[in-house]
Amino acid sequence: MRANWRTNLALMGCGVVMALGLLGLALLLFPQLRPDPNRQIVRFTVGIGDMFFNRPGLIAPPPNPNDILSEHVVRYDADGFRMPERAAERYDIIALGDSFTEATNAARPWPDVLVAASGLSVRNLGFRGYGPVQEARVLSEYGLRDNAATIVVGYFEGNDLSNVIDSTDYVEPRVARQQFAPFDPTQEIWRTQNAGPFPLPVRVSINGAITEMALLDDYWSWLNATVADFAQSANMRALEAVWRGMQAAVGDACLVIAYFPTAPHIYAPYIVAQDRAQMMATVRAMTISAPGAPLEYGGAIAYEEAITRLNNQRDALAALAQRLGLAFVDLVPAFQAAAARGEILYYAYDTHWNQAGHDLAGQAIAAYLAQNPCAR
Repeated sequence: MRANWRTNLALMGCGVVMALGLLGLALLLFPQLRPDPNRQIVRFTVGIGDMFFNRPGLIAPPPNPNDILSEHVVRYDADGFRMPERAAERYDIIALGDSFTEATNAARPWPDVLVAASGLSVRNLGFRGYGPVQEARVLSEYGLRDNAATIVVGYFEGNDLSNVIDSTDYVEPRVARQQFAPFDPTQEIWRTQNAGPFPLPVRVSINGAITEMALLDDYWSWLNATVADFAQSANMRALEAVWRGMQAAVGDACLVIAYFPTAPHIYAPYIVAQDRAQMMATVRAMTISAPGAPLEYGGAIAYEEAITRLNNQRDALAALAQRLGLAFVDLVPAFQAAAARGEILYYAYDTHWNQAGHDLAGQAIAAYLAQNPCAR
């Protein structure tokens, strides 16, 4: 019996060695099977939406938190940026921006859609949390290598005008990405101990169809200054300095500003009357104390007045781009038209575009570039 035990143990050891050897041979022959630290499998569900982080305890727990909204693979290059769907030896277009450009929660971000719609190669240099200052740094360190003819800067109206003076620290993408802790789905961030009533989500009604959306009040607040206050603010002067620096850096290349609207900008007009008061309870007007001062939060603002100010930041930015001689792609009309048809372009519990939003953005930018050949 003892001999049989030793024999079995020896056979088991040989089996383990052979299995490891076969595994090593398989990884050698098929390198795509090797574990890749630059490859991330994303399973984005309803309950992972960033609104549960942004407004914890204020959102009614969703009935379907585990429903998968997108399941895809994201790959990163050696610099820490999201790899394009179609990699190229050199790129015709460089795409800059924040999480709306990197878009980890979408299978095909707008730069990849732009590739399919235009036939041009596009490198995605977007990174979550970045603002105009960091994007200018990315342009100088990474975006000039290909001598691309076109640089598209995704400007997000929700926070870029605040980030340009408040968030100027820079950490390289490959370093910053390593600092992000992997999301733990067991956290169940959608759970709350509150019994309600909850101010969010609010109901939007389009063509008789009701959709619940958790709209971020702060993003709406940053639309609520007058055009004059936007134009005369320290924020706008800082943004102008950044854009002038980008112009100087790209030389003869075409610098294009793509204006990205927030979900409140597009869907606030459709909030049902019964839910408007709860939405507006924490929305504020924005103002400046004097010309050249930074934008700051003011008092409450009525729903009806806030609706009239939805385009003010856009209008001020368009005027600045025109004064600087920059191409300006305004995505607001395309998004408003799609919303009027009943299309939902943002996740219900997340501030970012869903795949439909990225598809529309990429196609709109491609159409603009086709109709307006870039030339400084």
